[in-house]
Amino acid sequence: FFFVVFYWCWCFVITMEPLVCSEATSLHPSKSSRSLLAKCAVASLVGCLGMTFVLDGLPQVSNNWSAGPQVLKSHLPPTVHGTGFAGVHHSSGRWQSMGMARASGASRPGQAVARNLGPSSAKPVPTPTAIFTTAAPTEIAIPPVQATDPNHPLIQLANEYIYTKSGFYSASDASWLSEDFVFRGPYIGPLNKEDYVTTLETFGLWKALPDISPNAFGFSIDPKDPNRVWFLVRNTGTFTEKPGIGLGGGAYFPPNGAKLEGAPETFSITFDADRKIKHLTVGYVADRFQGNTKGTGAAVGIFNAIGLPFPSPGPLLRLAQWFATEVLGTGAKSYSKDVPAWWTSKERGGDGYR
Repeated sequence: FFFVVFYWCWCFVITMEPLVCSEATSLHPSKSSRSLLAKCAVASLVGCLGMTFVLDGLPQVSNNWSAGPQVLKSHLPPTVHGTGFAGVHHSSGRWQSMGMARASGASRPGQAVARNLGPSSAKPVPTPTAIFTTAAPTEIAIPPVQATDPNHPLIQLANEYIYTKSGFYSASDASWLSEDFVFRGPYIGPLNKEDYVTTLETFGLWKALPDISPNAFGFSIDPKDPNRVWFLVRNTGTFTEKPGIGLGGGAYFPPNGAKLEGAPETFSITFDADRKIKHLTVGYVADRFQGNTKGTGAAVGIFNAIGLPFPSPGPLLRLAQWFATEVLGTGAKSYSKDVPAWWTSKERGGDGYR
């Protein structure tokens, strides 16, 4: 340590030599600048010696860290086990380094050596609080897996609806929907009951892709809402049937034989007290890197898979949805002007979705 500090001081002196010499010549022309430089070096040497003796009395640590804290702990007295690398106050009244002693004098790597600093008149002080702790971490309790009975009545209803009554994968049956029904997807909605049924009849997806299937899986009951069923779909189908997908006003996008390989999407169906469908959400993609729908779901995912252009969220999409809904107002709609009072969100169409 002494040689390191001395070397640093000497480098400092050599670096400052031009400035010192200049100042010495200008302030004391009669004195030799070299003599002043020598005095600076001697002063630095004395300072280094003094600092060495001061630091020599402080707790020091072993240079051998490879042995780890367990080896060091094995050499500590019982009074310091579990206190980490903290100092210990002895009956002599002086602080001594126990847990991390200097390596000199240790019989093997990691051995702690306590320096005897001699008697002192200082009053004893309490043992300091440990800096680190060696206590084992508390084990995390693993909760049981919440699994839903596949025979749950609402799950059975949701499965039946999505395959045979939805208007998406089959002809629609509006009798399954409550009068305060609301549909919402990432880009389309909110739609009330009437607009939802009209929109799906306009698209005619289940006719344009005769083999379309949701391939639904993962049905579960929402633990916070026992009337809500969650599940995932991964749509498949082939765009083969004429006249194609309806766009409204008698216009169609013609079939081209494109294959639909959907990304996994999250759906949910909320039932009311009469087991009518009050709320339907679709199209929220769980893994946008799967399938050929460019990371989108529901009808927009099908449009992307078959090559039907659909704007990305932004000003162009808002303009197109506003024009189709507010100006044309026939056939497929992007949102409803009138929705049940329980639906409070002011966002429409693709607003707020990225």
